[in-house]
Amino acid sequence: MADDSDDDQIQALAGVGRDLLSFELEAAAANLYYEFQKASKKARNADRITEADAQRLAHAIERADMFVDGLYDACPEADRPPAVEDLLSGEELQEITARNPVPDRDDADQ
Repeated sequence: MADDSDDDQIQALAGVGRDLLSFELEAAAANLYYEFQKASKKARNADRITEADAQRLAHAIERADMFVDGLYDACPEADRPPAVEDLLSGEELQEITARNPVPDRDDADQ
């Protein structure tokens, strides 16, 4: 009988863990979207992008990357894809960003 209650507790804790992971992943995605939107809007409006802007974006990317690493750790047999820095130079990334602006949230709603 004790085994059943242990299994129930394990399943309950696993459910909490899944919910927490889902929440954290959604929060990381929303934060990435928000920071890229802000940077895109500043670029489009020819506003000055500050070091603080770059740091916030870098922090959001690092946090998301941490989750990706954790997900890959959960499936160690998977081959990890190369990092974007291994595929494109900083200049190429800037060109891609300049060619593909993101619309303002206000514009997207209309």
